[in-house]
Amino acid sequence: MNILAVDDEFGVAHALAFALSNPARQLTLAFSADEALARVTHHSQSFDVVIIDHKMPRMSGIELVRRLRGVNFGGKIIVCPPT
Repeated sequence: MNILAVDDEFGVAHALAFALSNPARQLTLAFSADEALARVTHHSQSFDVVIIDHKMPRMSGIELVRRLRGVNFGGKIIVCPPT
């Protein structure tokens, strides 16, 4: 399973990486919505799941979902609610 985790907070992104680390999973981190969109559209490896922080600067998690669907991303998307 290939997972892309997107969070603008370095500590949270690495906590996700720690929590999701498993030999059966390939985890990629992105620290902005723009970086995540670039990884999905230009990455040779497809992602099964994208985990997105809802509140990020410049582009919200909801806007990222819209853009992912706009480039025909067919995987699952999980948006973490704001705290």
